[in-house]
Amino acid sequence: MFAALTAATLLCAAVTACGTQSAAAPTPGDDATSHTHPTPHAHPTADPHTHPTPETHSTTHTHPSTAKTLPADFNTTDAAWLQLMIPMNEQFLQLLDLTPTHSHDPAVRRLAATLAAAHRTEIAALKALRAKASLPATNIHAGHDMPGMLRPDELDALSNLHGPAFDKILTAEIHDHLQQSAKVIHSVKTAGKSPTVKSLAIQIEKTRTIQLTTARTTLPH
Repeated sequence: MFAALTAATLLCAAVTACGTQSAAAPTPGDDATSHTHPTPHAHPTADPHTHPTPETHSTTHTHPSTAKTLPADFNTTDAAWLQLMIPMNEQFLQLLDLTPTHSHDPAVRRLAATLAAAHRTEIAALKALRAKASLPATNIHAGHDMPGMLRPDELDALSNLHGPAFDKILTAEIHDHLQQSAKVIHSVKTAGKSPTVKSLAIQIEKTRTIQLTTARTTLPH
């Protein structure tokens, strides 16, 4: 993960992207402080987790007609949040699915299984709303370097780790994902239009609080 933007900046950028052909890619927010993770030992030559600043962030290609084609009860903030949360959750599941065979800690494996089940439920609800909003099923963030998510090379490196080495990286990534996905909810709560989207966002926000508390007491330090 990388030194991230604020949650407000994330969805502001996402809303802008809905109205332009090549707008700045929506990026989830965090504090302005840097946040890096240890490089998995299996790839000692891998680049450190440094990522582009907001000024040099890659662009996302969206359809300029998005805002015009949304149903009346959705706005571009709703759309941006849905199109961000789905890939965030799906990529997080890839990480969690490594845990049964890569972690040697029963408590870590139990937490990962609980988180995986909850995120699959969230994805189903998010996709239902995406369909209701007439949004494309494609991942508009594919290939982008996003906070709260691993790059493909990072996920590959993690897949080569086992035991405490795996658990150390997993712990950092779980905290990152839970915190980032909770932070981006603020903007959709305040600037979103769909009551159903807001209701789901509030539900996920409450769930994240519980999940973070559980993670802090369960995962190795």
